Amino acid sequence: MSEPRIPSYAFLTDAPPLKQGGHGCHVLAWNWVEMMRAETRLVVTHRLNPGLDTERIQRDLERPVEFYPDLCGYRWPSRLSVIKGLLELWQFRRALPRISARILASGADRLFALFGGNGFFSPIARWTAAATRLPLDVYMVDDLEESHRLNKQPIAASWARSWEKKMLQKANRVFVISPGYSEHLKEKYSVASSWLPIQVRMDSIQYRQYVPKRPDVRFLTFVGGVNSLYSSSLRDCLKAINQWNSHASKPFEFRLQIMSYSTESHVRSELGADASIEFLSFPDKELFERRLRESYAFFLPYSFSQDVRVMVSTSFPHKLSDYLPMGRPILVYGPDYASIPRHFRELNLPLCLTRQGELEAGLREIENQDNSNLIDRYEAVVRRCHSPDILRRVLALG
Repeated sequence: MSEPRIPSYAFLTDAPPLKQGGHGCHVLAWNWVEMMRAETRLVVTHRLNPGLDTERIQRDLERPVEFYPDLCGYRWPSRLSVIKGLLELWQFRRALPRISARILASGADRLFALFGGNGFFSPIARWTAAATRLPLDVYMVDDLEESHRLNKQPIAASWARSWEKKMLQKANRVFVISPGYSEHLKEKYSVASSWLPIQVRMDSIQYRQYVPKRPDVRFLTFVGGVNSLYSSSLRDCLKAINQWNSHASKPFEFRLQIMSYSTESHVRSELGADASIEFLSFPDKELFERRLRESYAFFLPYSFSQDVRVMVSTSFPHKLSDYLPMGRPILVYGPDYASIPRHFRELNLPLCLTRQGELEAGLREIENQDNSNLIDRYEAVVRRCHSPDILRRVLALG
């Protein structure tokens, strides 16, 4: 019986892989290349954001990169986003002969397409597979139709559903970021898929004992964008923190520390001008990791709102890969159908709250769970679900 084989890939990604300063799919893409460095023959992406430096991206990747054209250098009002998307498809179509020739010359024997929430990426993946005649593997991170609906783009949402269905039916293998996403695709399109968990890179996780400061103010830390998937639960958290801090007999005070690529003005508009918020616009790596290490615990929420039910049940927060290696407790909060509470409950991990109104009790419970045994359990979860070796086995052929 032959051993499973890891294929060589041309990696097609809507979000360029970023070594530093990235979030979401930028980080997922970077981690994928790091995990599959020996098997990545070529990275195919676009600039996406005018603030990104293509030369630096290429230098950091240390892999061959082919950038396809886009219109990120021009300002487009949101109401014209559909027109921009169509024009970028036209640009890509014109560049496709050059791109497909570069892919075939790379020696890759498959395509791997990483999707964010951009429905216009579906034709790009499908056209590339047709032009190169290579097998297409896709990795779905956000429901495309729902992403456009949440961004108030109903026309793009309708197109995304049609394009996504065609692309998924043409794909040779479909990978998804959560088990809930796999169930969703089966119900929506009758498409089978495999769970490819997010990667957590670590040799081991060491328990980091919390050292109180004077005055004793302890930070519950949230990392990432403040948007509709998280805002209402962050407001619940602030309410519980303020209730805690109002008690005269409290042993210490809580603050909600938010490290985000969202602007402070946006965060304040979503969460209010609350004195319990400490905000840092995404800090450099050294400060970011120091603040994580000094945190009392990490907050991993999802919204209970039915408006985002599809998204919270199918997506999976990449911030877990920031939290787990730090050796501190993680407080999960969200409905039981959401991906991360489901993950924690299936693994029987503590500090997982699935009903509104439980947060103040959850804050009290952190101290009871703050021990090396909890961190040992986190490490076991990483080795079972999130290690590079596990992910490579999922990707193997055989």
